[in-house]
Order: sequence, then C-alpha cells, then structure tokens
Amino acid sequence: MNRHERRASKAQARSAKLSRVTAIHEAGHAVARILTAKDFGIDEAEAVHHIEIELMNAYGASRDGSMGLLSGAVTYGPRLSFELQQFLGIASNGVPQNQISESHIVNAFQAAEATGHDISDWLRSRMLIAVFGAAAEAQYTGRDIEDVWNGYEAEADVNTARADGSYPGLSNSQTDDFIAEAINRARYLISQPNVWAAVTSVADNMPDRGKMAGKWVVGLCRSALGGSAH
Repeated sequence: MNRHERRASKAQARSAKLSRVTAIHEAGHAVARILTAKDFGIDEAEAVHHIEIELMNAYGASRDGSMGLLSGAVTYGPRLSFELQQFLGIASNGVPQNQISESHIVNAFQAAEATGHDISDWLRSRMLIAVFGAAAEAQYTGRDIEDVWNGYEAEADVNTARADGSYPGLSNSQTDDFIAEAINRARYLISQPNVWAAVTSVADNMPDRGKMAGKWVVGLCRSALGGSAH
C-alpha cells in the first residue's frame, strides 16, 4: 500500500459511521439483557458489560459496489445465569477461564439438570436476547420480525440461539419452539413505548467506534423504563 492509499484508507476509516439500523439492532440486544436480568439472577448493572463498535469490511457499501468500511456492534454480557455459572465453576474446576470449552458448558448443564435445576427461564431469556435485535430492527424499518430474523441481518443471532439450545441437548426443532415463543414475546415488548424509548436512547448514544460502557447503557435504560427494568 503506497502513501496515497494509506491516506485514503485512514480518511475512509475516520468517516466510517455506524448505521442507524445497526445501532437500533444492537440496542435491542442490550435492552433485552436488562429486561431479563432478574431471570438471570443478576442485578441490572451486571447485565451488559459493554457494547463494542468496530470497523468492518462491507462489500457493496459504495455506489460502485466496491468494498467499503462500516461500523459493526456487538453487546457483551453474561451468557449463563448466576446459578448455571456456579455449575460451570464446578464442571471446570481448576481450568483457566480462557480454556473453558463447550464440553465444560455441556457438563455444567447436565449437572444442573441432574439436580433438578429448571433451565427454562434461562432458555427463554437467552432466546429473547437473541431475537430482540431483529425485533428492534423490524420496529424501526417497518418490517416483520420473522422477515428480519430469517434474513442475513440475524444470521449470527440465529447461530447463537441454536448454540444455546444445544447446551441442554435441545434439537433445532425444539430450539425453534423457544425462538417462536420469544418472537411473540418480543413483538409485545417492543410495542411498549417505554421499551422502545430505551432502545432508541441506547442507539442515539452509541458511538461510531470504540466501547459504550455497560453502566451507561443501564442508566439510559433505567431512565426510559421508569427507574427499573423489572
């Protein structure tokens, strides 16, 4: 890459913006994490670690169809409920955090179910988090939730939902039943003025790149939802 190309690349990176649709979609995931905090056995303040916004390559972003730079966003927070995390700690005893594998998670679920632990609340919460990005995007664009969920926009969300369903041994068909239930619940929740206000507030304040702190996300949601998401 010559000097002119480097300058052009830097200029493009500086001008890259987070699209409104992407911000709304990711804000939906973040708000759903806060709405489900109680079922996770955690405080709202723990539901969102942060939202990370970074540059990503996107084909067809420019008028000539060439590759351009856009911002993409990912929300980070707990994947397991407080109780399931305790079972994972037992299943992975002595294993460094960065070496915990899918098999450790599966073992944790098996141990939980063997002791009669009901994971249905966790499943419903995880599925709501997965579909709520599509629900928020559908609300903003005037599309149907299923249309967004079954499109390329939600491919990563679908894969995450399927992975969550696989931990307790659900088939794709069984996971789809939980997804369908979550979509119906999301359709109702996203239509509530305070929930939609929380989504738009988070999206309005999302930067084009960098990190949005979880405590900022929680504060915006609490204001929109009336002090508490519960």
